[in-house]
Amino acid sequence: MSKHITTTISKKTGQQYINYISPIGVAHFPKLIEPDEYEGVKKWKTGLIMSADAADAFIAELQPLLDAFVQETIEAGPNVAKRKKLEAFEVKEIMKDELDESGEPTGNVILQVSRNVETKKGRNDPPSFFDSFNKPITLDSLWGGSRVRCAGYVMLYCMKGTKSFGASVKLDAVQVIELRDKSSGGGGGSAFGVVEGGFGGSSADTSRPTAPQSGSAPDEDDEEF
Repeated sequence: MSKHITTTISKKTGQQYINYISPIGVAHFPKLIEPDEYEGVKKWKTGLIMSADAADAFIAELQPLLDAFVQETIEAGPNVAKRKKLEAFEVKEIMKDELDESGEPTGNVILQVSRNVETKKGRNDPPSFFDSFNKPITLDSLWGGSRVRCAGYVMLYCMKGTKSFGASVKLDAVQVIELRDKSSGGGGGSAFGVVEGGFGGSSADTSRPTAPQSGSAPDEDDEEF
């Protein structure tokens, strides 16, 4: 079974970087070609709907890293009062339940992934796209209902404003397994492998950036610390 999560330690800073490849999921309200904008912040983003069983391995690999981060952050509190406050923070779930129209769980879960357009370091490149044969492609559209998987890195955070710990899953690349268009309902090497029987692009733009390799450093600035 392939690993969804890999970690590397920077020799220069000692900082841990967490890279991921998600399970295959169904794109939910994807904004991957043109970014979404909310309260002045632009992001490329999508939800990935998958069965709870499909999500289990991903969560099992990432949850211990989040738990260790929470414990280390609490223990690093400068005094007893601070540590007590941190102990009361909520630990956010890595994925949320998918709900039906009546608000009942469907049995599926949703993983949210995103990439900021603008950061303090400048403007980010858009996500890279690959077909199921691991070849770079250019897309004009990608609609909800498409089957995809994503790759990038994970930022573990402690946020004072919301009094919460969590894992923010950042997007670098998208592999398209089954491409849906509007009417149907809705680089070089990458971190992905080949998915047999999946979508194959008719053309490749090799000038696009490749999907992340293990140890790639975060390049976004978020309100997380």
